[in-house]
Amino acid sequence: MKTSLLKMGLLGAGLFLYNSSIAQTRYIDKVFQNVTVQADVTYGQNYQVLTGTPVLIPLQMDVYRPAGDNATNRPLIVYLHTGSFLPPIINGSPSGSRKDSATAEMCREFARRGYVVASVSYRLGWNPQGNQEVRTGTILNAVYRANQDVKTAIRFFRKETATNGNPYGIDTTKIVVVGQGTGGYAGLAAAYLDKTSELNLLKFIDPTTNQSYVNQAIVGDFDGFGGAVGVANNPNHAGYSSDFNMVINLGGAIGDTSWMEPGDMPTIAFQSVTDPFAPFNNGIVLVPGTTFQVIEVGGSGAFTPRAFRLGLQSPLADISLNDPISQKARSLNNGVSGLYPLFIAPFTPQAGPWEWWDSTIVKTLTVGTASGLTAHNNSMLTNPNMSKTKALNYIDTIQRYCAPRIVNVLGLPGNTVSVAEKQANEARVNVFPNPATDYLTIRALGENDRIRSIEVIDVIGKRVRFENNILEGSHTFSRDGLPTGLYFVRVTTDKGEATHKVNFK
Repeated sequence: MKTSLLKMGLLGAGLFLYNSSIAQTRYIDKVFQNVTVQADVTYGQNYQVLTGTPVLIPLQMDVYRPAGDNATNRPLIVYLHTGSFLPPIINGSPSGSRKDSATAEMCREFARRGYVVASVSYRLGWNPQGNQEVRTGTILNAVYRANQDVKTAIRFFRKETATNGNPYGIDTTKIVVVGQGTGGYAGLAAAYLDKTSELNLLKFIDPTTNQSYVNQAIVGDFDGFGGAVGVANNPNHAGYSSDFNMVINLGGAIGDTSWMEPGDMPTIAFQSVTDPFAPFNNGIVLVPGTTFQVIEVGGSGAFTPRAFRLGLQSPLADISLNDPISQKARSLNNGVSGLYPLFIAPFTPQAGPWEWWDSTIVKTLTVGTASGLTAHNNSMLTNPNMSKTKALNYIDTIQRYCAPRIVNVLGLPGNTVSVAEKQANEARVNVFPNPATDYLTIRALGENDRIRSIEVIDVIGKRVRFENNILEGSHTFSRDGLPTGLYFVRVTTDKGEATHKVNFK
């Protein structure tokens, strides 16, 4: 165990000084000094259950962009704040908003590297004071609603790009979701929860009704469509894809590691091994400040090894990254690509060392019966020596670890993935005829490989066709009135994903 804060920073977390004198590459380095923020953008509306009665609320976000940048094809990062699915102070913490210090700084850092960043507020509300069934059921529904909101935000940008002249200057085929703390739960659900059967695992079943705690007939499907429309769910931006390319987790967890399957997206994860709020491995989530159990989940030390075994981490190309931070991560993660464990000593437990807040303000706050002083004191127990300097050091390490891996996954300038690696990581499929007239056939070329799904996307990023659960080696579908033009056909097989350009004439 390390015995000083200096050692904690330099050895445990792998913090290194940023050298601005070397040549800079967009998306890897901070090539922009200033950032503009468009605050309080409404990206949809839906029903929040904060006090027991569903209330229709606007869903809002702040959009960060590099100042003076005229690029129109920038990748989009959707950023999700922390907060235990309750408002700040009420949740026993100074944090819990898209305006939080750490959240805003992470968004600015991504924007300085050239990304467009949407800091998204999602719906809150669960009952940590109820009995076991109430705690489990309400937290699962909170995660599920937040997952829907992530996808609503993604569809908002695709719709704006298609119908409003791309006002945010983004490339809708290159989208990353980053979840901080509680936001990590929502981001991981959005990435990997996509089957009703995954909601019917035993731990997700209400023992009173013998049905899943998440009732899609009421709350809607995974994308936020259907359900009790006008009562408990409000669909947003129909006709646009909710897909994205990768997910990054800062201290959150996944509902169950079995949600990850072959062909899913890669992930990056940072977490303290002594995090008291989300277990580093498989474990039980507790209500903060109590011994009340909520539900068993999988932390970063559980889901990233599974992603690695499934081959999901290959696009990160960790083996070709030999910078000091990558080397440090490999010395800590037992060769699991994309995992950065934080061994933070001598303080245990420790959670969210990238968080900081103005204690002089927080201590004076009162929200209902909740005390800001209590929230501050509670949070200091799990973030000893909290300071802006400490937080910025961790944020810098996170950014510098993520940057080249995002570039590799999205195929941005400066990527280190070789042609051979790209071919090895992709599913091999044949799409014919091309150009096509009436029918299109997709055939998996790998031995015993099966097609899982086919998605057809037009040139502005709008999904125009989707077929799922195909589970055949070859599949033919009819054009069915698709207009003449160029399309992208994204094929997911048992062995991965491949995208082909197809021209319908």
